[in-house]
This record gives sequence, C-alpha cells and structure tokens, in this order.
Amino acid sequence: MALVQLLIYVSSVSVSFYLTKIYSKFGRKNTLLVGGLLCIASAAAMVFLKPSKTWPIYIVALIIGVAQSTTLSTGINLIS
Repeated sequence: MALVQLLIYVSSVSVSFYLTKIYSKFGRKNTLLVGGLLCIASAAAMVFLKPSKTWPIYIVALIIGVAQSTTLSTGINLIS
C-alpha cells in the first residue's frame, strides 16, 4: 500500500478545507510564506533521513501535504 502518498493526499485535502479561515486570520501572503517555508523544511528534513529509520518519513509526508496544498491553493488565489 502506498501509505506515504495517502498521507500526503489526506493532509493536503484536509488543509484545503480550512484555507479560507487561515486567509482571514493571517492573510494570503503570510499563508504563502508559511507554505513555502514548510516546503523548504520538508525538503531539508528528507536530506537527514536515514534508511535504517523509516517512521520519520510519515511525519515528513504530512508536512509535504500541508505545504503542497497551502502553496498551490494560495498561489492560484493570489493570481486570480
């Protein structure tokens, strides 16, 4: 089973439901900044993963899903 992809998808969909509330509280530009920082943080975390420990990738997958949804939705929202 593709558990990592499922975690990315579920976290992405769940965050996209709350983006309008996040926009009203923090603003769209700040939300985009946080999403970009989460993308950078997840990429940096993957550099330090060791093959002997597999459980941290599940946490990184959740962060990737949140970052992906936040940056994509907010970027499209800022363009339109």
